[in-house]
Amino acid sequence: MPNRQSIIPTLSNKDILRFWTKVDRSDPKKCWVWKDWKWKNRKGEETYGGFWLRGKDWPAHRIAYFLATGFNSDSLFICHRCDNPPCVNPNHLFPDTPKGNMEDMIRKGRAIIPVIPIEKRQRGEANNKAKLTAPQVMELLQDRDNGMSSVEASRKYGLCPSGIRYIYRGKNWKHLFYPKPS
Repeated sequence: MPNRQSIIPTLSNKDILRFWTKVDRSDPKKCWVWKDWKWKNRKGEETYGGFWLRGKDWPAHRIAYFLATGFNSDSLFICHRCDNPPCVNPNHLFPDTPKGNMEDMIRKGRAIIPVIPIEKRQRGEANNKAKLTAPQVMELLQDRDNGMSSVEASRKYGLCPSGIRYIYRGKNWKHLFYPKPS
């Protein structure tokens, strides 16, 4: 499914010259930093370079990769191996899917919200977000087996009905869950 990226329009020789004058290409192995304007993130920090072309702002690294390789796709991201957003060195760039881009971000530890592998997640009362204890969950499951609805249980245990249903269905507190008898 195509994302917000678009196919880059044809660039004239004048456009190409204008683009490369905004790049410091002094060392082919280092990052080529975009010298013109950059987008800013929520914190006000400069991030990706922007290039004005045909009435639209284009990510400078996409243009650089296109100029170097001819690769032009609206369904793939152009990602940075160097993790330096203003870099436009084509040797530091590669195409990837949105999912691959997210996996790369997580693998490199750049996720805003750290993703904790399932095997390392805290379960039950050890989880700092737990609102019930293991004995309360066992009692809740007994109440379920005795016909208590999620709305009634939510009043008794001080949770929202959807939270109770997650426990009833074995989505939360899986390590204590036992199937409802038939």
